[in-house]
Amino acid sequence: GSPRYSAAQPPPLINDAKHREVVVIISSAHELPALAALVECQPSALHGWMLVIRRYPYGWYEIQDKAISRLEKLGITLRVEAGPIKEQFSRAHAVAFCSSSAGFEAMLAGRISIRLNLNEVLDLDPMVGRGDGSSIFKADNILELKQALDEIAALDSSAYANRAEQQREYAIGIYSPPAFASALGLEA
Repeated sequence: GSPRYSAAQPPPLINDAKHREVVVIISSAHELPALAALVECQPSALHGWMLVIRRYPYGWYEIQDKAISRLEKLGITLRVEAGPIKEQFSRAHAVAFCSSSAGFEAMLAGRISIRLNLNEVLDLDPMVGRGDGSSIFKADNILELKQALDEIAALDSSAYANRAEQQREYAIGIYSPPAFASALGLEA
């Protein structure tokens, strides 16, 4: 089971934010350059959103620095952050992830998540075979990402909370506590 979050955080104030924040979780070295290439197709798709980038922490720093530079040259508003992910979720309006389990942590925290396909060859989708993930936004290109962000921005607090709860229930199904009786073969 996962001790990550026992209760969802309250919905963010979407309409009151100067820049709505989307935390982008980079879990493999190739994902940040792929994100830059995706955004280069239509940089205006991210207008009004602050990208909060959580880099891949285990190497490939030069490649990631170049990708961040590409995004900055496009005029994308961004910040690169490390530190406690819980704090980033508390400020986030949305969380985009490709192949990281942290996307599920965002759902458990009550943040609407977007599964952003940044893979170039094999799609490493952590949701495959894990139940009905229809409540999770999915984006394979910049237009689908823009559509997801536009839909999230249009939600009022109640609709946001409802969608976040649907995603949270999905994540609980994946990270629920283990059923010890079943695991030990004690159920009839």
